[in-house]
Amino acid sequence: MIRRQLINFQNRSVDVRVGLGAFEELSRMFASAVGKPKRAMVVWNSATSERFGEVVEHALVDAGFAVSPLVLEVSPAGATLADADTVFGALSANGITCDDLVVAVGDTATCSVVCWCANQWCGRTECALLPTTFDAMLTVATTMKPLVASSANALPAIAFRPEPGLVVCDLELVREADPEDLKLGYAWYLLALCFRAASPVGISLLRPSPRFSRARRSRSSMPFNGLRLLARTY
Repeated sequence: MIRRQLINFQNRSVDVRVGLGAFEELSRMFASAVGKPKRAMVVWNSATSERFGEVVEHALVDAGFAVSPLVLEVSPAGATLADADTVFGALSANGITCDDLVVAVGDTATCSVVCWCANQWCGRTECALLPTTFDAMLTVATTMKPLVASSANALPAIAFRPEPGLVVCDLELVREADPEDLKLGYAWYLLALCFRAASPVGISLLRPSPRFSRARRSRSSMPFNGLRLLARTY
């Protein structure tokens, strides 16, 4: 069973789909991601491309897209500004416009840099995220892993609230993962459970700062609201 939840922001919403075998329904989801399917650019690393390339590309073609792939090796510690420049260059070379679709397949760092670039491109280009790690599934809909200036300078340089149009989480990947690779995801998952239970621990951990309150963001923009669906499904 694939669950669906819309996470609402002030003027946009994120369509989140979660379930076992969710990637089997990608064609139908991609078809409704934009008004008229035309061009799509997929960003992933070499390992992800080898594992999911056939499934994702076939789903996009079946939905009516002409597909342009980009292999981008992003450090799990965080994407750099150079990585973002590579994505922008590929968007230009492939003729991607605001009417097209950008797809990211991979971990939190990959999804974050691709989503940020899509938000900047042509005023905003629709983006679909296919997280492949447990922690990415729990966070990418509402939280961006900051870009860093360079591999030598790991200080965060850019971080904005991501606004993907579609996030698809296939829980089969969690079942198949090595337990060591799930630790960070379980930490986020525990916070999600605390938030749902509204326990004193959860309240103390997740209370927004005065600066957050002054920004007058919607409640749904808190990262932990984006975890509710997985907390119910997993």
